[in-house]
Amino acid sequence: MTEATEKPEPPHWLDPPLWWKRYKPLRWIIVGLAVIWLAHAFDLLRFLKLSDRAVPSFLKGDPHPDTALYTRMAVGVPIMDAFRSYEDMATVTKSLTSAGYDNWTAQSRRAEDSPRYPPYALDTVQVSEYTHLENKGALTLRFFNNRLLQAEFVPNDAEAYARRVRKLGLPRDANARAEKTDGNLRIASTLELAISPVGRQLRSEPFVLWQDLRLIRERDDWDQKFGAIPKAMIGGE
Repeated sequence: MTEATEKPEPPHWLDPPLWWKRYKPLRWIIVGLAVIWLAHAFDLLRFLKLSDRAVPSFLKGDPHPDTALYTRMAVGVPIMDAFRSYEDMATVTKSLTSAGYDNWTAQSRRAEDSPRYPPYALDTVQVSEYTHLENKGALTLRFFNNRLLQAEFVPNDAEAYARRVRKLGLPRDANARAEKTDGNLRIASTLELAISPVGRQLRSEPFVLWQDLRLIRERDDWDQKFGAIPKAMIGGE
């Protein structure tokens, strides 16, 4: 009579799988990823001082609920020449190149993507020898989240340019600064101050700038609400 062969007990459903027992390093990787995910879920990374760049994208969670608020598009206003606010950077640089200004340069400063705050990107396009109102000077175009919000022109010959700008009818204050608001468009100038005896003594910079006040308010609102949150910045001016 032979002894009956004992059958191994089936694994319990709570027992860890064989690969979990065999590959110990893999355990720590899984545990580490789970900890990072939980940290993001409960907004604990600000206390852990862990950069968002170190976190895999699939663990970062959903975008901030205000993302659409700070990236939305609208009908732009004429900024200067053929430029309009809310135009994206690719459209603006294409227009510059088509007009013969292929020497433009660009700089970017942006926050790393994170569910803790909406997107934040400031881009700048500069043209050193731009012609406006038949006067050459430096043109600076600024973008907030890839939407044109401001153009600034600094003429080489402030007096000659000032004679042209006077036709815009900008009201001046007691300090010779000029400003005009027309709906969402704001135009400001320091030309008269810069060419005055006081301005020359103070070496005031002559410029005219055009702004879309909607985007200016939106950028300032972002800074007020999310500027204090620790974040890694990429690039810079």
